[in-house]
Amino acid sequence: MKKTNEIFMFFCVLFSALFLGASANCAFGASLNITALGAEKPIELKGIDIQGEIVGHLARTTVDMTFYNPNARVLEGELQFPLFDGQTVTGFALEMGEGKTAALRNAVPVEKAKGRQTFEAITRQNIDPALLEVTQGDNFKMRVYPLNPGGTRRVRVTIDERLSDSADSSLYRLPLFASKKIEKFNLSLRLPGLNKAPKAKSASSLSLSFKNENGAFVVSATQENISLQPYDAGGSYILELSIPKKPNETSVVLGEREGKTYFYADIPIEPQKNLRPLPSAISILWDASASRKKAAHTKELAFLEAFFNAQKNASVHLQVIRDVSDVTKVFDIKDGDWSELRQTLQSAVYDGATNLGSFTALPTSADSAIFMFSDGLDNYSATPLSAHGIPLFAFISEVGADTSRLKSLSRNGGAVIDLLTSSAEAALKEITNASPQIHVEGDGVGELLWRLSSSSVLSVVGVINSDATLKIRVDGVTSDKKIPIDIQNLPRSSQVPFLWASIKIEELEAESTLNKGEIRRIGKSFGLASGETSLIVLDRVEDYVLYDIEPPAELKKEYDRLRTHSRPRTSEPLKLERVAREWQEREKWWKKDFPKGEKKTPNNKRPNKGARIFEDGVAERFEMAATPMTTGAVALPYADVNAKLDGRQSEEAPIGAPETSAVIALRPWTPDEPYIKRMRDAAPQDLYRIYLDERADYENSVAFYLDVSYQLRDQGQEALSLRVLSNLAEMNLENRQILRVLGKRLIEAEKFEQAVVIFKKVLSLGEEEPQSYRDLGLAYAAAGKPQLAIDYLYDVVEKNFARAFPGIEIIALTEMNAIIANSPDKLDKRRIDSRFLSNLPLDLRITLTWDTDDTDIDLHIIDPNGEEAFYRHPLSYQGGRVSPDNTSGYGPEEYSIKTAKPGIYRAEVNFYGHRQQLLSDSTTIQLDFFTRYGTPSQAKQSVTMRLRDAKDRIVVGEFQVK
Repeated sequence: MKKTNEIFMFFCVLFSALFLGASANCAFGASLNITALGAEKPIELKGIDIQGEIVGHLARTTVDMTFYNPNARVLEGELQFPLFDGQTVTGFALEMGEGKTAALRNAVPVEKAKGRQTFEAITRQNIDPALLEVTQGDNFKMRVYPLNPGGTRRVRVTIDERLSDSADSSLYRLPLFASKKIEKFNLSLRLPGLNKAPKAKSASSLSLSFKNENGAFVVSATQENISLQPYDAGGSYILELSIPKKPNETSVVLGEREGKTYFYADIPIEPQKNLRPLPSAISILWDASASRKKAAHTKELAFLEAFFNAQKNASVHLQVIRDVSDVTKVFDIKDGDWSELRQTLQSAVYDGATNLGSFTALPTSADSAIFMFSDGLDNYSATPLSAHGIPLFAFISEVGADTSRLKSLSRNGGAVIDLLTSSAEAALKEITNASPQIHVEGDGVGELLWRLSSSSVLSVVGVINSDATLKIRVDGVTSDKKIPIDIQNLPRSSQVPFLWASIKIEELEAESTLNKGEIRRIGKSFGLASGETSLIVLDRVEDYVLYDIEPPAELKKEYDRLRTHSRPRTSEPLKLERVAREWQEREKWWKKDFPKGEKKTPNNKRPNKGARIFEDGVAERFEMAATPMTTGAVALPYADVNAKLDGRQSEEAPIGAPETSAVIALRPWTPDEPYIKRMRDAAPQDLYRIYLDERADYENSVAFYLDVSYQLRDQGQEALSLRVLSNLAEMNLENRQILRVLGKRLIEAEKFEQAVVIFKKVLSLGEEEPQSYRDLGLAYAAAGKPQLAIDYLYDVVEKNFARAFPGIEIIALTEMNAIIANSPDKLDKRRIDSRFLSNLPLDLRITLTWDTDDTDIDLHIIDPNGEEAFYRHPLSYQGGRVSPDNTSGYGPEEYSIKTAKPGIYRAEVNFYGHRQQLLSDSTTIQLDFFTRYGTPSQAKQSVTMRLRDAKDRIVVGEFQVK
């Protein structure tokens, strides 16, 4: 079943808009332009029902959405949405069933890797799952399947948050945006315990009602056929409520969960008396990566204006960061005049990946600080950013920032300052407020956690056993505080235990690599999406049993019954023995001498219709019939190759390097997109400006960045070519398919160390796929680290994987042995089974890989006899061998021949079909052509192309053997 990406862009825009306004970051930032590749009609939002409760400083909001698919085919949805600091997803539900039986089913927590593996395994069976996971920072991804043709589907998300404070009020923000009409809109927010009504701060197209009902203020709106609009040009929050509070009031709320009572307290503290002076030596880290295009830069500049008005004279070292860092610029600020620095910042171009680790402009003065303007979403660094003991102030001006990372960086006397909620003057005060040492203890309480919500409010959470007293001491403040907690007479909220858990996870994520186990345990216990846990919904109780996932309560009884009769899922028990047999057959093939004369069969020349190929090394356009042409080839299933080998009379050849001379000619890739025509007709110095001009229309297209990167490379603009290419790291956070494309292009560009960084990330996202280990192993080999290379390649052989990719182990062994044979270093091979240690050099070798899962791309080789080797005819008359057909995605597929007959060997690929949600309107393929493979004189060339439609068949390149 073909799953398309039209619903991805719709959901991406819609969901981020509903919750976060138009400034939200979806890939490179939310857009109101809904693209639907191949869709007849856009998905419609039929209804929104928003319910919320605000108790004290805590808010819980559920958003229930109903979608309608007017198309005649099934669609899969992928939603990405960021949240603010202090917000977390505590609930997720998907509608299951149809008609009168339709009901929302709550998601359950699962380990992150297991959730992803389960979701992808079940969608291949066309069964209904849904998955919500944290990607990077405060960004979330939801995957839903299916949206049936002519049907509706409900999705519900629950978000908990701690409200931001001012002197006399708390601020509740409900970001809403929808440019299309919504048939039914309903909003109801309940605020118990208020003496005064809340006030709507922002203009709105909603007709809000404020009523006092049974001791609670209720804010509501019910409308039909409504078009919600933002109240400012930036698409900011359509509804902001200012909730009154008493000055200097301590607020305590309790909540119960699984036999424990948790408390949450907001406690005013005295302002510090000893303020530190403003720093006079500033290093500015200005993140100009693509993800920062739609940040609130006006607020950042407003803060700097306030800073230099207060600190008249300062020395500033500015370093702009993208995929690499710019040269540091020094500005000497006199009498508050920072116009030159302002102009430099205003002219920054936001493009490329985020490499925070490249920041080197550290101040040396004792009176110094780092001002970091970034979302913290580091996706390109080989080593993490370190402040080296210097106070670092991180300024957030966009939704979805990696606040855990920023808080960790700012712990040494700095702070994280949210410019979306703080004025420039309030932010300036945060600079002068030294981070105080705080001590919290108490009688009758435990598991205490605390944080400064602002310079004058301390938030404390913990477990309470009985009436208790909190004791607060803040260094620099003269008197301690004692806060009595009466568990009988305080307001209750079920949100409080989840708040404790989310703050605990936030604290652990400061050193996430060391705390993975604890983060996972808390996430599973409280049902929270975290860096180590996801939320999943499955269709059938049998699926929960099969994948050993605890179901929601309504399925628990049937789940327990089925488990008593189920057998656990097991991986391949004797994998090494199976691979050893396959490797033995590879060696048998390699040792055979195959005939090199003309094949004595009638009509063995394969027709070559519609083109002349590679005259003087130049390829002309080649048009091929839609179906494979097999004239002159006798179909032979791959399982029969070994029998064919055993029946051939030939002598064993000595193990050694082939001596054949061959020339590789590759077909140049010539995309015909409109932007490419503009760039071809332009002067070299205008190429990057044309790219920036076109980018808004193509910013979610993998193909666009690849095409432009190649155009810049071909004009000698390597740095800009790599910057454009690096945008793939910013797209669709934690998408291993896109990252694989990026990693392979980096190897092609000989940026081997950066490719290792990317493929390590791919492995962390796809440890269940053998390609992840192979890709990383080959990246290490290219980077000159053969020991690590063979270790990861042998993982492909030794490890058990959730899915079978036929032939990949033999391909990895071929590559491992070639690395060992030609390494200048003595490598440790003790881990490797001796049966697999034999280098098998080849005259010619071709490997094919592609970037989309559940996609079938086939490699076809036509040799000088006109005989075609491919998956149905995998062994040619002269001994050319094609690996087993890989029908489920990525490849690799391989053609090998030990001793090549002189003549032309033409490589073609056929896009047989796919069953997945495409990243774009094409699939990117890469073929690597090798001569004298596995010898010291090995040579390699690579070609990258795109296939647009199933049944596409193109000529890629050829060997000319002399």
